Amino acid sequence: LPIRTDIDAENNLSVTRFTGVVTEAEFREYAARLRRGFDRTRNAIADLRSSDLKLATAAVRAIAEAMRPTSAGGDHRRVAIVVAGDTSYGLGRMFQSIQADAANVYVFREYDEAFRWVTGTTSPGDDDLR
Repeated sequence: LPIRTDIDAENNLSVTRFTGVVTEAEFREYAARLRRGFDRTRNAIADLRSSDLKLATAAVRAIAEAMRPTSAGGDHRRVAIVVAGDTSYGLGRMFQSIQADAANVYVFREYDEAFRWVTGTTSPGDDDLR
């Protein structure tokens, strides 16, 4: 499967790994499933490092906007997006900016840094991490 989510109960964390080619249709289906089973109490990591996202900027914008109602109203959890390349980083930052007033989302290039931030062992204001 190109999209797989595992739960790390010890750290109150869900980790979703995207692998191989992930199409816009697959990503939209994942987003729809996420909205239906949304858990505001669990922090999350979206690990995109091993994926080849086939998403246009318009699709990222539409998906982020569609997810806003789920995130609105006091979503205090942390969501880390981990990417490998510059294009994915840019798409992640676009998602982050659209979610800015509804969710605590940051984009990282290193998984360990994302994990430390999302589990609360580093400050969200530490610019060296992003």
